Amino acid sequence: MIISSSLIWSFILVSEADQNQFFDLVARAKQMDWTGRKLVVSWSEDHCEAFELMVVHGSADKYYQRSIYPERPKSRRNLSNGNEERKKREPRRRVQLFKPTRLSADSMDRYESLIRNNYVLERVESDVTICGREAQTWSITSHESDRNKQFKVWLDSATGILLQSEQKNGQNRRLSVLTQLQFNQQLVNDRLAELKRDQQNSGGARRGRLVSKSIAQQSFKQKLILPDDLLGFQIEEIELMERPVTLSSSIPTIHLRYTDGLEMVSIFQSLSSAGRDRSRGNRRGDRPRGKRKSNTMLQNRWPNLPRKQNIAEVEVTVMERVDVRVYQWSDNDIDFTLIGGLNQSEMDRMVKSLILNR
Repeated sequence: MIISSSLIWSFILVSEADQNQFFDLVARAKQMDWTGRKLVVSWSEDHCEAFELMVVHGSADKYYQRSIYPERPKSRRNLSNGNEERKKREPRRRVQLFKPTRLSADSMDRYESLIRNNYVLERVESDVTICGREAQTWSITSHESDRNKQFKVWLDSATGILLQSEQKNGQNRRLSVLTQLQFNQQLVNDRLAELKRDQQNSGGARRGRLVSKSIAQQSFKQKLILPDDLLGFQIEEIELMERPVTLSSSIPTIHLRYTDGLEMVSIFQSLSSAGRDRSRGNRRGDRPRGKRKSNTMLQNRWPNLPRKQNIAEVEVTVMERVDVRVYQWSDNDIDFTLIGGLNQSEMDRMVKSLILNR
């Protein structure tokens, strides 16, 4: 028993030492000024895309990246004129603001406590050379037993810069690797100035504004669900935006981003059509809406089609995409959309938690 306890204690000490070494390197990278290019490749059994980014990192909390060549490819679905017309007629179906976590030294430093609590970090294999730099290889594994995603990162042994990362699960893989790396301060300043000008000229990519929980709640007559913690995921930011209903009108929508340090999920909440009818005194919202009959034959033939699922006595529509799952349901006059790259069981539990917290 004494020997067994000693081995367990030694393992805990080694694990903590590994974590400390990892985050010491990550903290060092945050202080570095550098610029370079990054190649990103994502693929699954029936889908692949690749693009190159210009990346500029400044130690004063500045981190920019921009696609340079080729432009991020569009899906075939978006190239059809017929589908373009359909998208105009059905703007409410478009949910474009989900951004899965992209690993960086900055993000890993910012979420150090969450990563320590939710993941096991282990130094593996021998050192390798990437972009002319000696790199340490680290594996990052979730404590969540149902999650099959694996992370592997390669950190510059001298500076802690993230030279390469790999994310994979049973179906999808994503590889990101620096192909150029320069520390010339004048070049870094020039690149930062260039990207800042581009951002100002474009008016900024963000369409909404970040708000507090109290302001988010004041924007709705119905009670929103705004938990600080969602099954180990902590709220990162709340964005107030407008969701288009027709070509000329929109309604307030709350976008909540949650993270466990590496993974990210997005939750959208907006007043449903029934809720809007009731707020205008239109009794149509009180009439029960008919349910569409599911076509089991179509579902079996094309498993990526939307399917219905009952969670906590609420009918939920589930859609599978290349690298994310989308859950949509209505409850208490609020339309909910949950988007994330987690496995089905974990996403189901999140939906159930949100429904039971209403």
